[in-house]
Amino acid sequence: MDEKKPEGNSDILELGAIREIDENDYEWSALLSRQPRFADKCDWEQLSGCDWGILLCVQPQFADKCDWEKLNGRDWSSLLSEQPQFADKCDWEKLDGRDWDWLLSGKPQFADKCPWERLNGFDSGYLLSRQPQFADKCDWAKLEGSAWSILLREQPQFADKCDWEKLDGEKWRLLLSEQPQFSDKCPWEKLNGSDWSWLLSEQPQFADKCDCEKLDGSDWSSLLLEQPQFADKCDWEKLSGEDWKELLDKRPEFKEKRP
Repeated sequence: MDEKKPEGNSDILELGAIREIDENDYEWSALLSRQPRFADKCDWEQLSGCDWGILLCVQPQFADKCDWEKLNGRDWSSLLSEQPQFADKCDWEKLDGRDWDWLLSGKPQFADKCPWERLNGFDSGYLLSRQPQFADKCDWAKLEGSAWSILLREQPQFADKCDWEKLDGEKWRLLLSEQPQFSDKCPWEKLNGSDWSWLLSEQPQFADKCDCEKLDGSDWSSLLLEQPQFADKCDWEKLSGEDWKELLDKRPEFKEKRP
């Protein structure tokens, strides 16, 4: 029979832990997030802005203890995403473009506070992928290939704004995997072997556009695992021992192809 644990054991452990965290503000934040009843033991001055952000997200009743000046833009973005009622305490000047991107993605009601010029192209692309109603605030010239790939995967209606030349092979691979209707815009020569292996695994109808010479052994192994019908295109000599092991573990039918 298992020995019965003494009642209150968790309290003893928690109280014992307090002796270990007197000089560690993050541990206070973590402890009070789980066990707010120990608040009377806390030296609130120890908590940093990051700690306050973490704590108030889950225990907003401690707001009257908070030194709001300690919070930076990232702290405010995280906190207001969970507890928007603290907006009147926020120094909005502390938020940079990435902070605004994060906050407005989940809490668009704060848009009237946003200095839109602070958002760079990536911030704008990410935000519009989630909140497309802010398109009139966007400086489209700021968006680079990665931002366009993210945005158009979620909001293809903005394609007429896109400078397609900004997308490299990887960004085309990511975009066409989810939005193949943009294939007529793609300069296929930008895709390398890894791009082709990924894309054809998802969208095999583009095989006629592929320069198969670009695929190395690893690319072929990955592709044939998903699309074995391309075996007749494969240069089997390119596969290493590790490539063969990966392929044959799931596609033993190709064993006869091994040199």
